[in-house]
This record gives sequence, C-alpha cells and structure tokens, in this order.
Amino acid sequence: MGVVATGIGLDFVLTGHDKLEERWVLAGGLILTFLSMAMILYVTIAPGDPHTNNKAKARLIAVPVVIVIGIFSGSMAMGVISTLIAILVAAEVLTDLVFEPHRTSRSEH
Repeated sequence: MGVVATGIGLDFVLTGHDKLEERWVLAGGLILTFLSMAMILYVTIAPGDPHTNNKAKARLIAVPVVIVIGIFSGSMAMGVISTLIAILVAAEVLTDLVFEPHRTSRSEH
C-alpha cells in the first residue's frame, strides 16, 4: 500500500499539484514503505546477522527524514522535493549495497 501511495504522490508532485495534502500523500507513502521494509527485515533476521539489522535501522532512520520533508514541503518547490526524495531513495539503495554480506568464495556452475 505504501508503494502505491508513493507512486500516486510522485504523480501529484511531478504533474504540478501544489496542495500540501497531495505532497503528504508522497511522504506518507514513503513512510509506510520504509516502515514495512524495516518490519520485514526485522522479522526475517537470522540470529547474529548484523547486515540485515543494519539495513532495517537504515530504513527506520529514513522515516524521520521523510517526515521533515513532508513538514517543509509546503514551502519547497516541487523540483526540490523530487530531488530530496530521489537522494533519500538512492541512499537507501546504497545502504543495501554497503551492508550486503560479501561472498569470498566463488560458486562454480
């Protein structure tokens, strides 16, 4: 549901809707998405796996950032909002890559 709300919110922002309520659709969708992803990661953590735990923490850290973006989105241009959201999502993808456990052995096919 969060991904759908995020998509609708992005459509609102990119098509020039400038009402604060429509911008909160984007922020709320991202908040739901990041919280859901963090919950899934916490539930599926293997005991003693710090990589997955760190990924979940990164998702939870992103939530207050989205809340701040949502609070100040009424005074920001839509391009700024889109850029901040893109940077945040890119940081989350980078976090996944950084905390992915590295394999030292090659598997032969």
